[in-house]
Amino acid sequence: MKAALSASRAVAALAPSHSELAYYLEMDVFIRRVNCSATQLITDSAQESR
Repeated sequence: MKAALSASRAVAALAPSHSELAYYLEMDVFIRRVNCSATQLITDSAQESR
């Protein structure tokens, strides 16, 4: 996760024209993190309801 984030920052720093790509990479990492959290919450609540 952090590697992808720092990679996107490096891309943004090296090539300003690629900052859009870096933005999408960062959003991808963010979305994956949110999906992981949501999945964890659903799993936890499903186990509690049993």
